Amino acid sequence: MLRCPHVVPRAAIACAVALFLCLVATGASAQEPGPSAPSPDASRPPAQPETPSIIPHSLEGRADCLGCHGPAGRHPYPQDHKDRSVVTCLACHVSAVSPRAAKTGEAVIPPVTNNYCLSCHSNPALSMTFPDGQSLSLFVDQAAYARSTHGSRGMPCAACHPQNQRYPHPHSLAQNPRELSRGIVQHTCFNCHAKIYAEFKESVHGKALVEEGNLDVPGCPDCHGVHNIRDPHSTFFRMESPDTCSKCHADPALAAKYGMSPDVTKTYLSDFHGASIRLTRDKGRDIASYKPVCYDCHGIHDIKRADDPTSRVVKDNLVQTCRRCHPGADANFPAAWMSHYEPNRHRWPLVYWINTAYKILIPSIIGPMVLYILLDLFRSLVNRIKGVKHG
Repeated sequence: MLRCPHVVPRAAIACAVALFLCLVATGASAQEPGPSAPSPDASRPPAQPETPSIIPHSLEGRADCLGCHGPAGRHPYPQDHKDRSVVTCLACHVSAVSPRAAKTGEAVIPPVTNNYCLSCHSNPALSMTFPDGQSLSLFVDQAAYARSTHGSRGMPCAACHPQNQRYPHPHSLAQNPRELSRGIVQHTCFNCHAKIYAEFKESVHGKALVEEGNLDVPGCPDCHGVHNIRDPHSTFFRMESPDTCSKCHADPALAAKYGMSPDVTKTYLSDFHGASIRLTRDKGRDIASYKPVCYDCHGIHDIKRADDPTSRVVKDNLVQTCRRCHPGADANFPAAWMSHYEPNRHRWPLVYWINTAYKILIPSIIGPMVLYILLDLFRSLVNRIKGVKHG
C-alpha cells in the first residue's frame, strides 16, 4: 500500500512536540541566575547539618561544584541552596572516598575554611545579645586578621573556635561579653600557650581570674586583642603597652575597689621613664631597645602583688630590678621611686611640702618680676609718645 510522503505519522508529531517543550524548559533553566555569594544582609547563615551527605564521587577535579550542580547543571542544587557560596559546599557535603566514609559509610566533617566563616562574619552588622542585654559584635576584619600574628601564620578560625565548625553554633552560657572573653583564657589560649598559661595562673591576674572567677581582672584578649593580635616583641606593642595597662590601672572605680593608686599612669608619665617614652613615641622613634615600660619592672605574665615577697617591685627585690638597666645601682638607688603615688601629707610628706613651697614661692617671685617688666615697658612707651608730641 502506498503512503503519501507528505503525511507525518502521529507518533512523530508527538515526539516533536515533546522535544520542543523539553528545549523550552531547558532554556528557561539556563537563563536562571546562578548562585551568588551571600550578601552581608543575608538573613540566614550557611547551614551545616549534623550528618552531612556523602558525595558519591571523588572531589578531585571538581573544585567548582557549580559546573555540575548549577541551576542548569546535570544535578541542579535545591532551591534552598540558592544563597550558598561555592566555598561552603564541602562544609556540608563530604566525599565518599574519605577513609571513615569508605569503612563505615559515615561522613567525616572536614575543618571549615576561613572563607566559610567569613561568609557570615564579614558582615559588620553581625552581633549577638547576651542575657543581661549587652551586645557583642561578631564582625571579623579580614585585613586586620591577615596582619595579625595568627593570621600571618595562616591559622584557621577553627584552631581557636573548634566548637563552631557546625551551624548553628553551640549556645554560649556566658551572661555578658566580659564573661565570654575571660572564658577564652581558660579554654582556648592555653592549648597552644601552655607554658605562658602556667605562669599566668600564678600571677595576681591569673589567680583572681582562674581561682576566684573575678571578671574585673584582664584576660588574654584585653592585653593582646582578639583577631588583630600583634607580635608582642614588636615596637608597636611595646609603645602601646602603657596605654594597655592604663585601661584598668587608670580607672578610678577599679582603683578604689581594689585599693590601688589611681595615679599610676599620671606618675609614670611624669617621671623620667614615662616622660622619655611619651616624647619618643610622639616623635615616632624606635624604642624597642631602651626606656622601660610597665612590664619591664612588673613582669609580663607573672605579675605579682606589690606586697608579694616574690614580686620584682617589692622593696627587697627592687634594686635587682633596677640593676637590669642600671648595673651600678646601690641599695639606696630605688629610694627615689614613690611607688606610683602622688606625694601628700601622709605619704612622702617631705616631697609634698617642698612641692607646696615651690607652688607658693615661684609665683610670688616670678609674678612681681613680670609685673615690674610690664610697668617698665608701659612707662617707656608713654615717655616715647610724649616725646613725639613735644617734638
